[in-house]
Amino acid sequence: DAFRQSIGVPVDAPVAGIIARLTEQKAHRVLFDAMTRPELSALHLVVVGDGELRNDLHSRAESLGIFNRVHFLGARRDLGNVLGAIDIFAMPSYWEGLPLSMVLAMGAGLPVVASRVAGIPEVVQDRTSGILVDAGDSEQLARALATLVNDSALRSRLGEAARAFVRPRFGVDGYVSSITALYDRLLAAKGLN
Repeated sequence: DAFRQSIGVPVDAPVAGIIARLTEQKAHRVLFDAMTRPELSALHLVVVGDGELRNDLHSRAESLGIFNRVHFLGARRDLGNVLGAIDIFAMPSYWEGLPLSMVLAMGAGLPVVASRVAGIPEVVQDRTSGILVDAGDSEQLARALATLVNDSALRSRLGEAARAFVRPRFGVDGYVSSITALYDRLLAAKGLN
């Protein structure tokens, strides 16, 4: 609650967060478009990261009328505080490898709404540990976010499943072997192994 107050987020508001470079790849614009939907009018968004789209994204949030609900925090090192202050983690990327910030969010017990691209579906199990949407589809993204905003029991269930899935696979002990296995599978699928 204290951290939310320090960044200007109402303590009782539903909060989504994204931790990513401010680049085209991460699809912040798609997320902002989703935030304009009436069913998400109470949702606040915490944006952690910096990049070449910083000024453009600030302007876009203003032009969409959501700037008062979008909290740009810049690059941060206190990700534990950030993850503790949000209810839902968003990763709407157009393309992606395996985003470490998403794995950290899942390990913190947060449900994830993410694009169905590259390595993400190998970690986020649709409707089990999060909700997968098509990349670039702000309507699907809005529906998925609204589903989680309106159902605290589902948020808890998906968040716990997310934590249970990533902790044994991405803990310090298992991280290297799981990443190696993932690369081995991807290389084998391409016939390069």
